[in-house]
Amino acid sequence: MSKINEIETRSFISEETYISLCAAYLRAHPATPFIDMDNIYLDSEASDLADHDCFLRLRTTDASVELSLKILLSEMESEEYTQAIDVLTKSDLLDNHILPEGEIKEALKEKDLSMITFTKKGEMHTKRFEIVEEDAKIVIDSNSYLVEEEEVKDYDIEVECPEKEKALDLLKKISTNFGFEISKEYKTKYQRATL
Repeated sequence: MSKINEIETRSFISEETYISLCAAYLRAHPATPFIDMDNIYLDSEASDLADHDCFLRLRTTDASVELSLKILLSEMESEEYTQAIDVLTKSDLLDNHILPEGEIKEALKEKDLSMITFTKKGEMHTKRFEIVEEDAKIVIDSNSYLVEEEEVKDYDIEVECPEKEKALDLLKKISTNFGFEISKEYKTKYQRATL
């Protein structure tokens, strides 16, 4: 289980830019694998968590299953709790709406949100390429999800840093080097997957 304070900036990118970014960073980091992730976003029917700037995600990869709670503090800052869970706990959460014991449940209790009945609000499949450079984590994602039963595919880049200005500067540098404009409006993965 872990809790981190996260500072990140993000932008949508085109498929062409996604391919260019992945190719360039793969040349620089040839041992870095792509990670396939299935994300399920949970909330109450009335979106009680989202109304409190909280987002609950169940993520499955080939190597793990984890539950994450992100609490937005500002446009670029959030507090994120993550705990590894097993397949039975995942089933209890999805089928029986039982939130596992741990920091996530405790954080939700502090906000009087631990007793709500969780339901699946959306799903997203992500193919992720993630590296660390210049004291920052650079995440390049290809995402697919359904909107009104139509599959949508989009691409984004995220830069996570300990300092807000450094994250912004690094994203600007990458956008200049790869010739894309930073999105003025960005919808989170939760917002896109739960349309």
